[in-house]
Parts: sequence; C-alpha cells; structure tokens
Amino acid sequence: MDVPEGVTCLLGFANCERLRSAALPDSVTELSFAGCERLEACDVPSGVTRLDGTFNGCAALRRVSLPEGLTEIGDRAFYSCGSLTSVSFPESLETIGTDAFRYCRGIQEFRFPANVKEIGAGCFYNCSLERVIYESEDLTGMKTGYDIFGGGPLYVYFAGNRDRWNPACGGSREAQTIFYNS
Repeated sequence: MDVPEGVTCLLGFANCERLRSAALPDSVTELSFAGCERLEACDVPSGVTRLDGTFNGCAALRRVSLPEGLTEIGDRAFYSCGSLTSVSFPESLETIGTDAFRYCRGIQEFRFPANVKEIGAGCFYNCSLERVIYESEDLTGMKTGYDIFGGGPLYVYFAGNRDRWNPACGGSREAQTIFYNS
C-alpha cells in the first residue's frame, strides 16, 4: 500500500487482513495497524512521535523501523507481535508503556538509549530475552512498572557503576548476570 504525501492520519487500517506492507510518507503523524495479522514490515514515518497500540496483534510483523524523534512507545504498541525479531530504539525515546512488547517471543535483545526514563509494567513479559543493554550511566531515577521482564533476561549490561543501578530494571530471574561499566 502506498500512501500519498500530505496524509497525516492513518487509523482506518486496523484488522486489515490482506495488508502485508505499507509505504508511508513522513507527513503521517498518527497510525494504527492493530490486528493486521499479515503485516510483515513497516517503516514508521519521521512525523510520528508516539505509538500506542499501533501494531498490537500484528503476528507476522518481522521488521519495524522507528524514527528519530519518536519519544514514546505506548501501551501495547507491539503486543503479541510474535514474529518480530529485533527493534532498534531511537535515541529520542523516553517512555515505553505497559505491555508494549509483551509476547514478542522472537526478540532476544533490547538496547535502551540513555534517554529512556520510564518502562511500564509487563513491558517485555514472555519475550525470550537473552540480553538487555542499558546505555544510561544512572538508572536510580528510572520509573518501572511491576515485572517489566516477566522473569528477566539472562544477561544485563549497564553502562554505569553498581551504585547507580536500579534493581527493578533487571527483572527477577535467579540465574541472571549483571555486568556493570559495560
């Protein structure tokens, strides 16, 4: 699907059964593809600053490109996107909402830019995570919801010292290893 330049809002494509990909102009500032089970790839336009439930239930989504300027990945933005294998967060990202990546079982690693200040409850629950990398050197002020990792990743890499670590950022897995000053 090709959308012409000048269109700013795409909210009418939820549950579109045949949509596999979308070429979107940078003029788009709002979009929703929730329930588009066959959607495989999407480059989110640079005009979008917030995603909220945007790709919820897009089971075939394998690749998504997030623009610099995106500040919030809202609640359930990628909920149950089981085919998604990787996501690169832009440096501008500040907030990741509740259940945003819950049941994204294909993702093995998340790298959080230094600007991320809030991670919602159950955000990465049931995600098969191996590694989590925090680029911030101070997580003491990070706001986290309950059980953000649902057990937690095996390995956590943190750019700061042990005294700047926030235990809520690691999950609750017993066999977890945390690497400081990484």
